[in-house]
This record gives sequence, structure tokens and C-alpha cells, in this order.
Amino acid sequence: MAIARITSKGQITVPREVRERLDVKPGDALEFVLDERGQRAEVRPVRRPSIAEFRGLFKVRGVPDEPFDWAAQRRHAWDAQTSHLAPHSDKDD
Repeated sequence: MAIARITSKGQITVPREVRERLDVKPGDALEFVLDERGQRAEVRPVRRPSIAEFRGLFKVRGVPDEPFDWAAQRRHAWDAQTSHLAPHSDKDD
């Protein structure tokens, strides 16, 4: 059994063995769930799904499955917006 003391500011240090068993790191959140009578608390990590877990959840038509070439898209948009400013020549490249 691990024991932690509450500071005057209401803070606790989670014992190392508990942190290791829960696989929590600095910055992770812990949830305290009280029983019906408020006599016992269950402590459990708050698991937030990573963005990778959402991949493929929504399928949008017209979006390719392969990685998108953002640099080419930016160049295309830039060229489309600036083409009227000056004629393009091979010397510009």
C-alpha cells in the first residue's frame, strides 16, 4: 500500500510505484472518483486519445489516402494568386 500526505495547499505527491503501475508521467491527469458514500476514492489516469487514433474515422470524398504534398499546394496557390503580377520566365527559377 502506498501512502501520500496532503500539503497545506492540497497537493499530493503520487508515489513512484503508483505512477509506474498507472503509467503516468509529468503533465498527465489523474481522476479521483468517490464511492456513493464518499468514503473511498478511486484514482485513475485520464486517457485522452491521440490524434492517430482518429485516423480513418471520417472519410471525406476526394481526399487521397496518401500523404498530401502541402509544399506543392502552396506553390500552386501562390502561382495562381500572383500570375497576373509579372509574366513568368525561365530566368525566374
